[in-house]
Amino acid sequence: MKDEQWQVVWELFETGIKIEPGRRRSFVESASGDGAVVEQALALLEGLPAGAESDLADQREGESWPQLGRTIGRYVVTAPLARGGMGEVYCGHDTVLGRRVALKFLISPPSGSNRLISFSDQARLIREAQAASALDHPNIVTVHEVIQSEDALAIVTEFVEGRSLRELGGAPLPLAQVIDIGTQMAKALAAAHGHGIVHRDVKPENAMLRSDGYVKMLDFGLARQLAGNITSTEGLPAGTLRYMSPEQARAESVSAATDVFSLGIVVYELATGEHPFEAGSLLGATHRIAHDKPALPSKLNAQVRPTLDCLIMAMLAKDPGKRPSAAEVASRLTAMIETERKGWPRRVKAWLWVSSLATCVVCGFVLWKIATHIFAPKELRFEQITVQAGENRVTAAALSPNGDELAFGTLGGPTYVRRMSDGFTRPLSTPRGLGVARLAWFADSSRLLASGTIDHRTGVWVIPLDGGAPSLIGPEGKDGVPSPD
Repeated sequence: MKDEQWQVVWELFETGIKIEPGRRRSFVESASGDGAVVEQALALLEGLPAGAESDLADQREGESWPQLGRTIGRYVVTAPLARGGMGEVYCGHDTVLGRRVALKFLISPPSGSNRLISFSDQARLIREAQAASALDHPNIVTVHEVIQSEDALAIVTEFVEGRSLRELGGAPLPLAQVIDIGTQMAKALAAAHGHGIVHRDVKPENAMLRSDGYVKMLDFGLARQLAGNITSTEGLPAGTLRYMSPEQARAESVSAATDVFSLGIVVYELATGEHPFEAGSLLGATHRIAHDKPALPSKLNAQVRPTLDCLIMAMLAKDPGKRPSAAEVASRLTAMIETERKGWPRRVKAWLWVSSLATCVVCGFVLWKIATHIFAPKELRFEQITVQAGENRVTAAALSPNGDELAFGTLGGPTYVRRMSDGFTRPLSTPRGLGVARLAWFADSSRLLASGTIDHRTGVWVIPLDGGAPSLIGPEGKDGVPSPD
């Protein structure tokens, strides 16, 4: 089907889950005259397992936990943990080894019903156990066994004590923590993909963060073996709508790249506190996932570095073939961690020399403003911004026209721009070996005019503030100044 048809399908599905099951068919058939749309919308609605609406609306609060207190095999079920549309998770006690475990049960049929747990439901749970148990990786939950009784089927796994990533949402996390969590999740997915398994349901709820910093990936219930690409059963999308890839939402063939896209959404949320495709409805979110390009993470959180910006946007590429592999994501994130560890002492040393000249410029500006507008003497408060050092000396500085930013050049090093409000400093693309002698701002504060020398040859360059390449506009020129307009 075309994108426009899928848009109608999702709209009918989103409305249909709020209608009593007995009235859904008549609603869908009366709402659309497109046979293909009607067929897909009904397939989605009729394919929902009993109680699965709770995954798309509120969880079924106030209901009993039927497995609580029972003994199954050597395990005693001690406390409820979570409930979804297809399963219930409990904390349990292993009476033989004396350890805590987690038990995931298929949701039982309603009391009084003659319906048994279906073969497909059993196969799904067993498939989850097989997928996870095949992956011996520190960032993937360990499966101990599958146990079955006359009325219950459950996976027994290690008990992960911690918080889901969903509980960390709502605000940007420290950048180092974002990179660390993303690295661990990418390594887990790379291990799965290396064994020919794609998760298909990567989301914050399916990753737990332990108190020691370890991340554990959970819920391989939608996992499939990779045989080329995977097509969703019966042409229906599988996964969680807000974290699906574009191809997954259209029920097209999916591959390991689908997990990378979903991980990109998770990392974006951790870095910014916001979903990259936020919308007022599930339909709106899936439409934006398929068609819209999200804002750069750094637009929402200025602490996000360009390298992380680029990686996240690559993970969110619409074309699966343009996304990096999970292994590449892990490698690039690991490199960012190493850069942070090794680069910090160097940056501290490099920025120590910035102070003297920049401090004089700022203090001179402050003194001038006071002398101009305030005649009564007041106590001045000086703030040291930079420190002069022997190497890469500061050779020029200039305040932006509105006084919000300070640009300063170095002897043979980069040119920097410092935000006066919070001290955030970033390097600009600077000609290699340029000793800056003079800096001047253009009136719109989008570019700098830099005069200086390279190998004893003078010149005037335009340096964009948006990261673009500098351009030489005045060979052998010096002391250039932009016109006021």
